[in-house]
Amino acid sequence: MASNGKRIKMVIEGYESPDFTGKVGEFTLQMNPEKYDIEEPKPQNIKPNVLSNGEVAPGNDPEGLEVLKIEFYLDSTGIVPGCDDVHDSIDSLRTLGLEINGNIHRKNYLKVRWDSVLVFPCVMKSLKVDYLLFKPDGEPVRAKVNAEFEQFIDAETQAKMNNTSSPDLTHVRTVVAGDNLPLLCHRIYGDSKYYIQVAEYNNIINLSHLAPGQKIVFPPLGYGNITSK
Repeated sequence: MASNGKRIKMVIEGYESPDFTGKVGEFTLQMNPEKYDIEEPKPQNIKPNVLSNGEVAPGNDPEGLEVLKIEFYLDSTGIVPGCDDVHDSIDSLRTLGLEINGNIHRKNYLKVRWDSVLVFPCVMKSLKVDYLLFKPDGEPVRAKVNAEFEQFIDAETQAKMNNTSSPDLTHVRTVVAGDNLPLLCHRIYGDSKYYIQVAEYNNIINLSHLAPGQKIVFPPLGYGNITSK
């Protein structure tokens, strides 16, 4: 991926506030992943457990949350610049994403960002490291890292979800490159004809351009202006 001829690296940014202010640090991938996967949730038919700050408790929203999975490598052999010590790099990522931040008494809020193509608000769900190459003394110099990130839904989006008459059938999707409203409506409702109503519900003015990372709420059919007629 390049912008103006410059290769852009994927970055994981950490914040103390759910509105993504109070930046506490970032982790830049030494080598970009060859691919990433966004796993869409399956309906669970349960009511959401909304916390006092307006967030959805992980795993307790109507459909579960989207999960971003990335696999990347760290290499301190000197072949690729950007990693002096594999252990230190992994510790930095673990601190940013998994450890409790004492100022907020929880894990940091994260954004996984890859230029403008991917902007994924989330919290880190898991981190798995496979060590692949070692010095004679056992120090690892190459590792494969698999990280999973669970979608973060802010209070404003959650408020819209709470106002629906059938929350079990409410969907929230994070836009990725190539998405458009007719396509997303077809995935959610089985028909693309609802895209204008969905745009109105989400106050989307430019129907021809959805920004990667943008969250869109798809209310159940029959709610508000989302009518099957």
